Amino acid sequence: MVPSPPVLGAAMPIGLLLDHRDWLLEHGGRDLELQDSTLPEVLDGDWKPLVAQAKAALQGYQGRIGIHGPYDGLWMASADPFVRRMVTERYRRALELAGELGASHMVLHSPFLFFGHPQMTHSPSNGLLQQIEYAHDTLATILPLARNLGLTLVIENIHDTHT
Repeated sequence: MVPSPPVLGAAMPIGLLLDHRDWLLEHGGRDLELQDSTLPEVLDGDWKPLVAQAKAALQGYQGRIGIHGPYDGLWMASADPFVRRMVTERYRRALELAGELGASHMVLHSPFLFFGHPQMTHSPSNGLLQQIEYAHDTLATILPLARNLGLTLVIENIHDTHT
């Protein structure tokens, strides 16, 4: 027996959902990651009409829906407590959007921008423990909200060249 090929999901903005609706509904609903929540103008504006647009476009959709959290210029492991509070606020707004949408998860970029190289490893002596502490501090205030909304936070490891 030949195994079935994996089902491809998609990442896209809400504005493209209708263009790809039939394809998204195949296979019982392909996994979907909506990208609009990465944009400051969406998070700072009235995003409820955008969520209503997504819900209308996805009528009958049975797949998993996630969002990509904000990331541009937002490092969750910043040494600056003010920056960490700002990142937390962006994450909070994105989680609220995700909750209204009925998403199952929010993708966040990994805080680890440095994984070492042959001459230097990412270790406690090179700031690893401090970065972990800063990341925990950033996430500590949004984890209860994510839990209350039934959302999972997914860390996307985008900078590791060792995988």
